[in-house]
Amino acid sequence: MGDFDGAIADRTQAIKLKPDFAAAWGDRGAARLAKGDLKGALADYNRAIELNPASAIGYFNRALVWRKRGDLARAAADYDQAIALDPRLANFNRFL
Repeated sequence: MGDFDGAIADRTQAIKLKPDFAAAWGDRGAARLAKGDLKGALADYNRAIELNPASAIGYFNRALVWRKRGDLARAAADYDQAIALDPRLANFNRFL
């Protein structure tokens, strides 16, 4: 709904209550990415992937950050990992 600060605050509270909740880290990363906070988004996606390395969407979202930062090699590696985990993401061009 566009309230990225509210989303970040809510996810931060969820993380305080359950630090190992990978989805909260990923959601906060998405809100930070939407705000243009690439450093914060990257940190959150890194933690989400650390907590759930089988999450294809975690790698996909982190690839978006790498791409925005201009690190195409890391973006490609994360896209490849996302597709390996979930081949449906091979058609990711519709998201870009």
